[in-house]
Amino acid sequence: AADNAVMLLDAAKGLEPQTRKLFEVCRMRQLPLFTFVNKMDRPALTPYEIMDQIEEEFGLETHPILWPIGDGDRFKGVLDR
Repeated sequence: AADNAVMLLDAAKGLEPQTRKLFEVCRMRQLPLFTFVNKMDRPALTPYEIMDQIEEEFGLETHPILWPIGDGDRFKGVLDR
């Protein structure tokens, strides 16, 4: 049994089919979901685009905890609220 789930998204790919499946399983089981986005140091979707994908497709409200400073070859790190 699980109490929650942690999901990892590739910033360049956004929501993939397996990601969508995991979201649906978590929703069905009413599991809290914490999502990390990695590979921000490569050409990728913006954080806003990734958040929009999650909010529009799953109807979830997103709340970023860390925010990337730059992206792709301009990536410098993250801002920790």
